Amino acid sequence: MKILLISDLPPCTDYSGPLLTQELCGYLPDDSIYAFIVKNRILTHIGISPELKLADKNELIKPFENSLHLKFGRNPVVNFVHQSFHKHYTIKKLFMQVNLAVKKNKIDKIWIILQGQTMINLARYIIEHSDVPLYSQVWDNPKWWLIDNKINKVSSRAILRNFDFVIKNSTACGVASENMAEEYTKKYGTKCYILIPTLDESLVTKSIRAFDEKQITIGMCGQLYAAEEWASLISALDSVNWTISEKPVTINYVGYSLANNLNPHIINHGYKTQEELFKILNDCDIQYCPYIINEKFKDVSKYSFPSKVVTYLATNRPIFYHGPSYSSPAKLVVKNNIGIICESLATADILKGLNSILSTKESYTQMQKNMQKVYANEFTSEKLKNNFLQLLDVVKKSNF
Repeated sequence: MKILLISDLPPCTDYSGPLLTQELCGYLPDDSIYAFIVKNRILTHIGISPELKLADKNELIKPFENSLHLKFGRNPVVNFVHQSFHKHYTIKKLFMQVNLAVKKNKIDKIWIILQGQTMINLARYIIEHSDVPLYSQVWDNPKWWLIDNKINKVSSRAILRNFDFVIKNSTACGVASENMAEEYTKKYGTKCYILIPTLDESLVTKSIRAFDEKQITIGMCGQLYAAEEWASLISALDSVNWTISEKPVTINYVGYSLANNLNPHIINHGYKTQEELFKILNDCDIQYCPYIINEKFKDVSKYSFPSKVVTYLATNRPIFYHGPSYSSPAKLVVKNNIGIICESLATADILKGLNSILSTKESYTQMQKNMQKVYANEFTSEKLKNNFLQLLDVVKKSNF
């Protein structure tokens, strides 16, 4: 069996999305995947992982998807014309290249990751003009992308209609959370499989340990989408001079988002390998996960599942989830008692939440034990592999 992967990011170890794609590709036999990468032009420096043995690949540059910023600012009319041109011309041109790859390589199934309007519009065009079954995968609700890229309202409505069409007409859909699976199955009638990144089992922390008696270290990794929540945490700690229960507080941050950090209480480690990341986070007492509380982004927060949550689970250190209670991670934290949630930007609520995690040694230990159970039951590579193979209807390698 031959599968055509279509994505705007190549499977590789850079960023959480491509890392998941690489892991999923590894579950399929060598030389069974043809990669068609319509690469985001600001990420041309990353390439397909050399570890993967692909049958073939085709790498193109993705058209601009954000709103054009002209001399006099962003013009919705110009933006509409820009989006319409790509919808009616660029997508057709891309499809012709996809169709050529399908025929040349005798593709049996198409697996497409729906990030951005180019992938969404291309997926619809494939469904309407090809007989090859399409299997879609969603990382985040598309509203996030449209808002972040300042797409005009008319084009946004059309893109969301196309998204609805694609999910409804997909043979099956890979989704990012339990919330998304339930909602999409109900709304579109499409079978959904949850695909959440996992980690090398050798990295998973097995030990139970007490929190530090002399200081408090908070861990944070990944991108800072929830800037307002992060700022409120810093403000809360500033208000108590970075001291809780007479203990000094330090934040260990790993990632790209704090290039200009000047705060002496925040240690900015920059980008690190997974092994280095775990060494840093394992020395923390609390893992911090901010997510957008603003109702404007409700669909994004409700359906997405930050990959950092899986990393935190594997470190076996309780989570301070700073986000709305209706989100999938919040439900996971509350249901399994693996930390606390705070859906407020108020200083008093944030400090109360941090103190509650460290209230007693017994409760802290119990949260760690609960984290071990949750990881073992929900986030193993074996479970991800089974879900992915079921998504593509390839339960056994003998099907290839």
